[in-house]
Amino acid sequence: MSLFRRARSNLIWVLMSDVVAKGATIVVTIYLARVLGVTEFGVLGLGIAIASTLWPLVDLGTNGYGTREIARDHSNAHTLLPSLNSMRLTASVIVLIASAIVIQTIGFEESKKWTILATLLYMTTYAITPDWVARGIERMSIGFAINAFVAGSFILGAVVLVSGPEDTTTAGLVRSFSFAIGAIVGLVILSRLEGIRFRFTAQLDDWLSLIRRTYHFLINRVATNLGQYIPFFAVSIILTDMDTGLFAAPHRLYIVAVGGMAAITSAVYPILTDLYQKDPEKFRRFQRKLVDYILLLFIPAAGLGIIASDRLMNLIFGTEYLPAASVLTIMLLTLPLL
Repeated sequence: MSLFRRARSNLIWVLMSDVVAKGATIVVTIYLARVLGVTEFGVLGLGIAIASTLWPLVDLGTNGYGTREIARDHSNAHTLLPSLNSMRLTASVIVLIASAIVIQTIGFEESKKWTILATLLYMTTYAITPDWVARGIERMSIGFAINAFVAGSFILGAVVLVSGPEDTTTAGLVRSFSFAIGAIVGLVILSRLEGIRFRFTAQLDDWLSLIRRTYHFLINRVATNLGQYIPFFAVSIILTDMDTGLFAAPHRLYIVAVGGMAAITSAVYPILTDLYQKDPEKFRRFQRKLVDYILLLFIPAAGLGIIASDRLMNLIFGTEYLPAASVLTIMLLTLPLL
């Protein structure tokens, strides 16, 4: 298949997948922001921020490394899926237990503590997802199926089980277990269609060897996540729970937008890996075009933030969240800089 056709096929599936995933995130974010109220939505947002910040300590750089190695040789998937996902699953349990101890020591309010722990379960349920394998073998349709089941589970669970501020912990559990459903679906599809199977393997020597090869991916991910979530943590520490809830609404939209940009680059990552090895000049040209296309998407979003942030906040989240309109403006303005 030609470079253009590979890129087009990958991008079509990733865009479809991203529309489903990000669309569901936006729909559920709007629903939860209105149903939970500002303060409780802020607590849920804090839990999600903590889980996302800690995630690199679970992933350990395996996502980028695994995709790259499978893109180089698809047969690597048969050994890397069991090794890397087993390592991630073990790391998730360790990080979850450590987090629970820290949360208990800090002395969070009881309701806030359980909500945060419920959202932290995401690290364990997402640890076994094989989306990175699907990217490596360029079967983006499998990634679409994973995201579709996550999205459907998240929307259905939120609408059925979350009806008021008292259900904030339930909302965290719904989010976490929706990722488990998507992961299981992905593993079944990979096993049936590609013969790539996941079995837990505890091989400490292999894990240590893998970490030595993935640490630069880990460092990059830690830096990226800290950049995205440090402002949220600063607000939650310095200001009130109400302010945290107001900040959480535009911040969730910002994370969705950044995730969309990451999805586009993930779609072409196997192609970039291939080009970098075989044709460095074509790699540079392709990379420049990719940046241009991303800018074309996000510059209009920045303009919208300047012109209509008040109307956007009112339309999406309601009048309760109008004080956060200026925050949305600032966040949208930063998108083209990323």
